Amino acid sequence: MSIITISRGPFSGGKAVAEHLGVRLGCPVLSREQVLHQAASDYGISERELADSLNQPPPFWQQVLGKRLAYVKCVTAVLLDHVRQGNLVYHGHVGHLLLAGVPHVLRVRVIASLEQRLRAAMERGGLDRGQAIAHIQQVDQERSRWAQVLYGVNWNDPAQYDVIVNLERVTITAACETLARMCELDVSSPTDASRKQLEDISL
Repeated sequence: MSIITISRGPFSGGKAVAEHLGVRLGCPVLSREQVLHQAASDYGISERELADSLNQPPPFWQQVLGKRLAYVKCVTAVLLDHVRQGNLVYHGHVGHLLLAGVPHVLRVRVIASLEQRLRAAMERGGLDRGQAIAHIQQVDQERSRWAQVLYGVNWNDPAQYDVIVNLERVTITAACETLARMCELDVSSPTDASRKQLEDISL
């Protein structure tokens, strides 16, 4: 069983790596956006409200997360349902934190240079350079704050990941081959104990 989480900032190439890796491994690929859509449907939540709540960090004065924490639990439950079904490549900015209690997860971070991200934002997002810089900086800051507030960790800390792929240095194909090989070497193979942990967390 290969459970891989790919953490990625906006326009960093993480989605492309996830999709190519899914084809390489012959397993399903699940995005953060798909999980949000299913969570909204399953739990009767407005998808826009759910997305806004998770995209925007709580204000600095808010000590009790309340509804935001409940929404995170809904999203986690949906993701765990998919993980329990078997092999999966999930790409989203805090997948490794949502599955923090599951030992047999290969935690991957995909990064790219700012120039690469800006080009992608301008080409695919239709933004000018100034808008692209502002968007990338804002989203990166929001995600860093979410990880700090909710989990007490630094999203950018390399220790949060098993492997970091820099797309400025390697191609998507090379990155996928490396990650696939790691799966073949049973780097994060499940054990009876880890499967039990997954079931307990899901329950």
